[in-house]
Amino acid sequence: MPDSMNAHAKFCSVRCRVASHRSARNPIRSGTPWTIVSIPSKQPPPTFPDGYCSQCGKELLGRKRKYCDRSCANRAYNAQRRFDGRARDLKYRRRALLRDARVEAFEAIEIFERDGYLCRICDEPLNMLVDFPHPLYPTIDHIFPLALGGEHSRANAQSAHLTCNVRKGTRLIY
Repeated sequence: MPDSMNAHAKFCSVRCRVASHRSARNPIRSGTPWTIVSIPSKQPPPTFPDGYCSQCGKELLGRKRKYCDRSCANRAYNAQRRFDGRARDLKYRRRALLRDARVEAFEAIEIFERDGYLCRICDEPLNMLVDFPHPLYPTIDHIFPLALGGEHSRANAQSAHLTCNVRKGTRLIY
């Protein structure tokens, strides 16, 4: 029975209470004979190349980083999103679904390849290496705009530069 004023206390002291909680949380450390089925293993942190920025090639001067500054990290992130294309495709699909239009699953890179990496508005080549704010950033243009009830499908999509797409807007003919 605990040596305390309360006859209903579970533990005799704070030390016993803490030891009991520790054994319940970590049976290996407490020495209990329980069988552990699986212990999740921690993955080692990713190792980054020492010496040079993996985006621009600048020397990193002994820092354990992958990129030399934030702009290189952003450029690599945008390049991953551009070639991955999922974020852009989800945006177009969501806009079409909000307008109860038919939605077909496809990726932007399919349209770029089909159109021969040309802007179908100005017939100039697309630059696949530029980042988003650049005027020549490759985008998907809907021939019959989503805002006017067009569908998000391969047949209604064409490749376009960002400036060409913005200039066209929601017009049917440019």
